[in-house]
Amino acid sequence: MSRKNDWTDTLGVDDLIPPEVIVCGNRLQRDGIWWRPSWNYEKKEVFSCRDAVKSRDRLGSGGNGGIPLWSELKSLVGLAIDQTKGTKVGFAAHTRANTRFDERRLLEALGIRTEDGRIQMVAPDKDDALETLVDDRKRGIEEQPKISRREWFGRVNPFNVDRVLADFTGEETKLEDITQLLDVSLELDGGVPNTIMSNLGNRTTAFEVHALDLISVVKQLSPASFVASIAEPCPVWLGLEGAHRKDYWLQFPPARGPKLGILTGNSPESGMTLWHDILETLRELYSYLPDSLMPEIHIRSVPEMGLSMELASREAEVRDVVLKGAVGLLDVGCTIITFACNTTIYYEPEIAELCKLRGARFVSIAEACMPAVRRALDQSKGAARVGLLGIGPVVDMGAGFSGYKRYLEAEGIPVIACPADRLAFAVKSKGTGAELVTDFRRLVTGILPNEPLVVILALTEVSMVYREHITKSNKNRRSEKSFIDPLLELGKYVAFLYLMEGYKSCRVCQIPEAFNIEAGLKREFGWTAFEQSLDK
Repeated sequence: MSRKNDWTDTLGVDDLIPPEVIVCGNRLQRDGIWWRPSWNYEKKEVFSCRDAVKSRDRLGSGGNGGIPLWSELKSLVGLAIDQTKGTKVGFAAHTRANTRFDERRLLEALGIRTEDGRIQMVAPDKDDALETLVDDRKRGIEEQPKISRREWFGRVNPFNVDRVLADFTGEETKLEDITQLLDVSLELDGGVPNTIMSNLGNRTTAFEVHALDLISVVKQLSPASFVASIAEPCPVWLGLEGAHRKDYWLQFPPARGPKLGILTGNSPESGMTLWHDILETLRELYSYLPDSLMPEIHIRSVPEMGLSMELASREAEVRDVVLKGAVGLLDVGCTIITFACNTTIYYEPEIAELCKLRGARFVSIAEACMPAVRRALDQSKGAARVGLLGIGPVVDMGAGFSGYKRYLEAEGIPVIACPADRLAFAVKSKGTGAELVTDFRRLVTGILPNEPLVVILALTEVSMVYREHITKSNKNRRSEKSFIDPLLELGKYVAFLYLMEGYKSCRVCQIPEAFNIEAGLKREFGWTAFEQSLDK
């Protein structure tokens, strides 16, 4: 940069930028370090981390949901009191905002025996302030001057902690003499972009920097600084504490989730539709979902998958196609793999074992649709039977080629077969045109009895016809049949598993192993006791 204050161009004319912001920005500015200053959305004043994340502007997040709590820096300035030695040492500490500082760990990091030490919070985050004040009084720690705490709410960062301490003690304090503790969570992968944000010295501005670069800059400014484990998952973040309990952890998907793999080709459009269904399921769950938090999805559209339309006579050849496709997805790192196909799940036992050996999971379209079948049957109060619509090998329970057989038999559900080979080939050649709606209705009414039925549309081509036309038909038309769209249910289920595994494995999400992620997600999905357990 040509001049030291070039970074201010992002915010506007220098004389309109608060002086405290200039000071902090100049301290952060380093050759080779990327960082970005910004105004909060509509220059809103914020006083706490949970308030700030709603207004931070990163990749258009301002006014569109903000940033995840793990992307905001929580800072405190305090005095470490050694009661045995009668000493007080000023320090600063920083962590991700979905964690909370642990006094015992802070004391240990500062070399003070926990039984002899106390931490007096000089400038905590506003969200923690009330608890801190009450706790100080209980422990007999003297009250602080009024200028402390409230005066600094929303303004503390690693570049002005010397001013905070000087404000409190009334003594000159140099930044290079302060020990700044940085929690190990700042070294974790924070997703895309892997940056952290905080205020830039006042309540309307912010800075964004890569977390590891922040650690480097702080160590340069305060050489005694170091990384330590000084925080734990915040109960408020997990919805376990707080005046108005809220599952903050569910406001955004995990920073990193498992790679998803889709094998398609029978028909190619079915893979596109499944991809769309996964993304739409996620968008419906979150009020704001940036592209950077979407899953990484690999799709292999293989022409040879079309051979599965004659599975019974081409079993060995199709097996090779399916195995090769699954291996290809495993080789690029996919850990959740599925087929946008009702036919090739015949090979599920072999594919599931292959995935297990590679640390991955296979998800069958039949497995995914069973909860919806159970719900529909329960709602019929036992009055409905189940119809299975698909090509011959899928609906023939006696021939041994149906991937649905193991799931339906496990539930004790007999089915009425509805072969739809002709309709399948018609959709492949003509597309999902309106004229095929008539063919679909004739097929259903001609083969399936006129009685209450739960019909599983185990044919991806029919799934697409059903969505485009049947669901848009006259809503007043009464039917004794309810339809299950396995492709749609697969999209929901894969999205569920993506979130489930992502929250479990993504360390920056700070979710303890014993925390019931599954229950929280099922509430979000609106799922009931009819959903299957995910312990597979």
